Amino acid sequence: MTALGYIYLVLIFSWAACTATVQGAEPVQCPSLRNASGPIFLRTDCTWTPQSISGNVHRARVVASRDRVDQPGTVVVSRAAGITPSVGSAESPGFVLQLERLVLTGFTYAGPGSTAPLLWPLELLQQTGTVLDMTDVRLVTIDQAVFKLWLHTFTADKLAMYWTDNKTFLHIHRWTDGHTTLASVGLLVQAPIQFPNPLELPSPLVKNCRVAATNSTLVRSLVQFAAVFTPQPLLVYLTTNVSIGAFPELPATGVPVNRPVVFVGLQSLVTSIDFQMVVNQLNATSSRYSNVTFVGVVLENLAPGDAVSSELAPPFSIAVSNNVWAVMYNRSVANATRLALLNDTLVLPQESELAYFTYMVTLFTSTSPYLQQQTSFWGGVLHVSKVQFTPGPGSTSVTVNQLKSWYHCWKDVVLTTEPVVAAPMAVPLRPVALSSTRSSPLVQAVHDAAELRVAAEGPVIGDREHVLLFLSNISIAESGSASMNSSGNSNSPIKLMSVMTWIGASPADQDAETWPEYAQQQSAAQQPAATAEVGLTFGYVQSVVAVVNDPPEAPLQLQQLVLGQLPQGHGVATDVTAGKANIPELWTMLLWCIERQDVWGSSLAFIN
Repeated sequence: MTALGYIYLVLIFSWAACTATVQGAEPVQCPSLRNASGPIFLRTDCTWTPQSISGNVHRARVVASRDRVDQPGTVVVSRAAGITPSVGSAESPGFVLQLERLVLTGFTYAGPGSTAPLLWPLELLQQTGTVLDMTDVRLVTIDQAVFKLWLHTFTADKLAMYWTDNKTFLHIHRWTDGHTTLASVGLLVQAPIQFPNPLELPSPLVKNCRVAATNSTLVRSLVQFAAVFTPQPLLVYLTTNVSIGAFPELPATGVPVNRPVVFVGLQSLVTSIDFQMVVNQLNATSSRYSNVTFVGVVLENLAPGDAVSSELAPPFSIAVSNNVWAVMYNRSVANATRLALLNDTLVLPQESELAYFTYMVTLFTSTSPYLQQQTSFWGGVLHVSKVQFTPGPGSTSVTVNQLKSWYHCWKDVVLTTEPVVAAPMAVPLRPVALSSTRSSPLVQAVHDAAELRVAAEGPVIGDREHVLLFLSNISIAESGSASMNSSGNSNSPIKLMSVMTWIGASPADQDAETWPEYAQQQSAAQQPAATAEVGLTFGYVQSVVAVVNDPPEAPLQLQQLVLGQLPQGHGVATDVTAGKANIPELWTMLLWCIERQDVWGSSLAFIN
């Protein structure tokens, strides 16, 4: 007993026990509280016999611990055989019980109207107290009636924040009634299992709950259970740091997410997901039920989107890493929220991204109409309806208290550039970069001439740079633009309505300028592999593309494209016959296929 009359019992918890049955192991008796003079560390499963608390002890704290951050540390606390709920009938007024990171199995839990606080495990102590405080605790029952009572009690409370499949799990994010306080508590029901040895510890198996304590467990579980087409959510408890990136190996098209999937980290310990600068690994494109929620986790090594991401990215920009491109979904479907972040931390790969986000939300939330106009595309295109943010914590972070759009929602999300758990990795080379004082570029993927016309002639709201990624060879003739009139010009030119950049980028192509913070000399072995060149042909027709209004800067930049079937200038055939052809019109490299006001000026720019 300590001088303050507190008892600390420290237990290790991991939900790896949710997916395996303990076989051939003799159960260990949990230690007694009587002689505890300090923290008691348990690193093995144990059975619990109800214990008596001395009258001068007013608080007992049962807390998880582990030797290393990468250690699952599986401890299941199971009720000893032959114990009845009546042992917890005596009251100890003023006594406080705190539980953290525990899996309790075989216990009876106090229900509504009981003299004990709601959910008090009656066989844990000889007495029941006045206050129960649980964080990262999972209560397991085999009684469907008990689960239905839990379901009715908490879903009827409008102040409760929870997730449930209405059958096997109810995860409560936060709730209190003054006597019981819950933070990230799971109430789970499992089918009854008969064990040959009555002393053998049961491991909770829950249909729609999967726990991945290691990299191999996580990916295997997602491939098997997240791919099921169902509106029932899959709850994934993360009890140690994991990665969903280059290791372990993922399916070629990503892990199929065909149902709602909720990743829940520990609230009392940092839980990190390292995406290892990989994108599109959670594929939520195949089901109307697909969506992904992250709760209480740190998302690290987030990369900007790539060419594959760009196919479903608009109106969002692949240059912005906090769009979480690890989750692939169609971001242009109205009122279809596919990504939710709650109480998370996003570690951005570079300071310019944090500067960009802070700049944009400051303008968007400004009371000045002029400043608001600078981010008009946030409301008019991204359909952001609400943003609340505060600086900090610290000088390298900003906290988004709330952000809501048609496509995703955030609540209590911290954006920072400081690594938390995972070592920072270099940002992959990408064809577009982000300016910290300009709207994020709109990047659209095009595969053929028809898509090129639609994208090029579409409006761009705000001062966003417009980038088209050519993911395959394109012939302008396919769109009808190459049909000529009597002057040799196109009958239906593609009209450029904004300043834009056309980039040849196959899905594997990373041969582009690196991000500023990570610009460095690379050895030959580090250079990205060569990819197939992307071609754009004009059918030997003049003015196939028309610049409607020449802005001060070059209205069109061409990068990494092989241009073919280039026409000569106006009247060349007639002039050659007459023996008076002008040299400029003979030069196809002046791109007579693109109509602009100043052929010799700065209307065009070429890179690579």
